[in-house]
Amino acid sequence: MSPRAASSSSRGPAESRTSVLVVDDFTLVGEGLAATFAGELELVGLATDGRTALRLASENLLRRTQAADLDQQACRSCALFADHG
Repeated sequence: MSPRAASSSSRGPAESRTSVLVVDDFTLVGEGLAATFAGELELVGLATDGRTALRLASENLLRRTQAADLDQQACRSCALFADHG
């Protein structure tokens, strides 16, 4: 096992895996790559052209940004609750 693989397998549940967007104009190649990385990387999309790849990348970034905002709001709420509890 490579040092990189060893470090990624020892991550805690709160840490996210490396995300990948697979883009290839041959669907079969893209699907093969996605299947190869399925256990180690978080597949955020599979595209066969640049336009679709950009759309999927921007949607994923927006979703992650919104999730991070919600996490920050929850942390602030928990801190306020703990201060008054």
